[in-house]
Amino acid sequence: MKRLLILALLGLAACATTEVSTPVVAGQSVCAAHLGAGTTHNGDITADETWTAAGSPHLVAADKSITAGATLTLEPCAEVRMGAGTSLLAFGKLLALGDATHPITIAAENPTKPFDFVTVRPGGWLDFAYVRVAGGAAGTVNGSGVIDVWGPGAEDGVAPTAAARLRHVTIDGSDHFGLTLERAGTLTPDSDDLTISHCALGAISTRPALASAIPAGKYTGNAVDGIVVISSDIMTTDTTWHDRGVPYIIGEANGNGHDFRVGLGGGTRVRWTIDPGVVIRVQPAGRVLMQAAATGKVSNGVVIATGTAAKPIVFTSAAAAAAPGDWRGLVWDGAPDSANTLDFVHVEYAGGDSQANSFHCDPNGSFSNNENAAIAFFGEPAAPFVQNSTILASAGAGIDLAYSGNALDFLSGNTFSQVAGCKVTTPRDAKGSCPATAPCP
Repeated sequence: MKRLLILALLGLAACATTEVSTPVVAGQSVCAAHLGAGTTHNGDITADETWTAAGSPHLVAADKSITAGATLTLEPCAEVRMGAGTSLLAFGKLLALGDATHPITIAAENPTKPFDFVTVRPGGWLDFAYVRVAGGAAGTVNGSGVIDVWGPGAEDGVAPTAAARLRHVTIDGSDHFGLTLERAGTLTPDSDDLTISHCALGAISTRPALASAIPAGKYTGNAVDGIVVISSDIMTTDTTWHDRGVPYIIGEANGNGHDFRVGLGGGTRVRWTIDPGVVIRVQPAGRVLMQAAATGKVSNGVVIATGTAAKPIVFTSAAAAAAPGDWRGLVWDGAPDSANTLDFVHVEYAGGDSQANSFHCDPNGSFSNNENAAIAFFGEPAAPFVQNSTILASAGAGIDLAYSGNALDFLSGNTFSQVAGCKVTTPRDAKGSCPATAPCP
């Protein structure tokens, strides 16, 4: 009876919802119930160990590290119960390879007292298949996920390193996130079928260049259904964001990491490719900046956003009640590289305070009062690469040509609705001057 009660409570972690999640396996588990006292583990793991199904439940009463060079293997059908506030840290290898009928469970010993996390640390390796992890990321953990993946470092320019493989894994219940990818730590390309639900801050928290590795899965049923991208790190490697069925949310609601930057000023070109159907929501006062070494130089950040009529790519506000000017917009602080593409893209509720002025010509012929716009170019593009796109509810201009040079036609083929300023502004001429009156469509 005690075992049945524990099983009934495992899915009810301390999170925002009480919906019962879909089981981790497609088939029917044939694992026997673990009704005995089980095995209590003390101390760190310094040599290879196997935690068996027969020895289950395996009780972890204090933080436990798998040291470098050691491997902990969880046998199919094994069950691990984590004490309140405890963690399992893999500096070595943690292998949990179940199958559809022999799943593995890692869960809070007491469902009302979450454990902290299962984490892979620099130099470690985690490989999970058909594993259910439930009831973690206790309130004492600062934003970590139930599964927390670290790479070799946190500095800009560190290449992402695959430190974990997750296949047919369910994360059910978190006081924070379900999965965190940080410090250049990412998942293998063959990771697949990840399900995350009942998490208070969102399904996943990641860094800009690590979001490419997020596998196909189901990321709904959380208090926040989205992939939170903390952009304190600059995107310095080519990255593709795939449509995973929930929006990418740039920055946390508290304002942390909302200034999203693509490419290092003076660095090599970095391509950010966005798949059709992707929705990107930006926290208030945030911006998406394609950086250059200096204003007017070629921006090293390149955006390749090619949507379709049926599946446009959307940049919008993350505010609960969206309003014009919620965020600053898409900004190239130099001349856009010719590889940039915005096709079937929607940019909504942008045009917030740019903190810049005098780069283009206002209708009365004076230098501009501000550069507030949904899209702004601080260097002349080679061609009008924004096509078949919609600018909606901008608190400033639609597209700001904030440079000295030619006035390119960004008006044709695009739709502008509820734009407070000019749909497309007029740049200064090649000598940096403005005419007596400037067009303001």
